[in-house]
Amino acid sequence: MEVFDWDRLSLFLGQALRQKEVKAHLKGTAGPMVGVSFGKLQLKDIPFGGDITLSGMNNFEGGLKVGKLDIKGGTPGKLTIGTSAQVFNPSIVSASLGSMEFDLLVNDTYVVGKVSIDNFTLVKDGWVTSEAVAHYADTDPVIHGHTFLSIYLCQRNQTVKFINPKATGPNARLLQKGIDGFTMETVLPGRDIKLMTAGIMTWTNEVWKMLANLPVVLNVNNPYSAAVTITGAHETITYTDASGKSGAMGIYTHCDKGKNGCADDLTKFPIVLEPNTVGQTPSHNVKTAGITLQMIEALKDLVCGGSVLKCKPTPIPITIGGWMDVQVGTFQARVNVTEFFDVHFTGLPVAPSFKRDKQHDVLKPQTSPSADAQLEFIE
Repeated sequence: MEVFDWDRLSLFLGQALRQKEVKAHLKGTAGPMVGVSFGKLQLKDIPFGGDITLSGMNNFEGGLKVGKLDIKGGTPGKLTIGTSAQVFNPSIVSASLGSMEFDLLVNDTYVVGKVSIDNFTLVKDGWVTSEAVAHYADTDPVIHGHTFLSIYLCQRNQTVKFINPKATGPNARLLQKGIDGFTMETVLPGRDIKLMTAGIMTWTNEVWKMLANLPVVLNVNNPYSAAVTITGAHETITYTDASGKSGAMGIYTHCDKGKNGCADDLTKFPIVLEPNTVGQTPSHNVKTAGITLQMIEALKDLVCGGSVLKCKPTPIPITIGGWMDVQVGTFQARVNVTEFFDVHFTGLPVAPSFKRDKQHDVLKPQTSPSADAQLEFIE
């Protein structure tokens, strides 16, 4: 196609991006081949004209999907996050818009950064997936940006809009007039990959000690391409019994009063999650101080069925929720994190079993299984 006016072509593309339908008028000459009684006849320079209606792209309403997020790295106040943008174009117009950049508006409230798409390509009546990079930047006040990160980490969806488009490719000057004011809206899905997958707690027969500290090791997963360091945590752990009743088990984790610098001080002994790895945290204490004996009895009833004779390593469904101080590169933030997983107990009191001694016809107790044997079912 020979272009006579690039500005008008840009405005036409802008209308096609925004509207359900685009009206246009075609005018020109054609050279059709027509069939006649004695064969075919090639005609030339036949004038034609008429109004046409084309399907527009309608801001890709319902046709924009954001892929999973992958944290790539961090600098002070900023995160680099890889993702993808999948776009459905309902029109018959294909276009290659080159590289583009948008502001990312969350819940019609605040901008949390920019999204860059290297090659924004559209195919007629079809889907195209383009690689994208989100550049998160702390907001002013910072609470808005950290709330955005927290909602994502707490596995909840958010409405986002791509606004203030800026063409950054070779044809930027020609495209910008048409895309000014163009917006796209979609839902950013919350995190769907578990960061904490299981917990292992150690039971002690000295129940009163569990009124202060209950050792726990967490199975953790870092699905991101950047290392994540946890430098502080105040996560409330609750359990839910078979009837649906929940009760607090304690707080993960901090040093007891007067014992600053203990092994539970994550500012001194941070938890480092290497990129794209699974593993276990060091043992830290769930602070159960303030839990009543009645709650310990309830926990005992959940694990042992009301009797130590029935104790067995039964998984307990728990919820962990609260805040964590996290660091990615040199980026730091206090964010809320919620997770659901099972906790397994080791060191539970196990009722002795007996076997008959044929020589003396008496019953002798068998050796109780070790803590490692109790954990075999986890593996």
